[in-house]
Amino acid sequence: MKSAHQSSKAKQEVETELKPRKSVIATAINGLRLAAAKGELLEANETYAKVPGHSPGGLKGMHISPFEAKEGAPEIAAHIAVIPMQSYGRFEARHRHKNGYYSSCR
Repeated sequence: MKSAHQSSKAKQEVETELKPRKSVIATAINGLRLAAAKGELLEANETYAKVPGHSPGGLKGMHISPFEAKEGAPEIAAHIAVIPMQSYGRFEARHRHKNGYYSSCR
């Protein structure tokens, strides 16, 4: 069982590792998102958040599957599984807006 101190330290380590990425995401002109290994959104910039119709903060912790109109949950999981082998991942997708319409993104 992890102590509260260990859990807090682990969160601090993750935040330290994400800090440079967050800066890039926040200042990018294009829509960018950063997702965890299982597909939960860790960070998204304002430009990306407009695509599915949310605020950047509102996207945190959500799984990417509700926004991916082109791939279902099994395809997303398979896509995510190959990312560690390639050291990167790129989804070229049709995004589903919370109001039901679609937009193409890369």
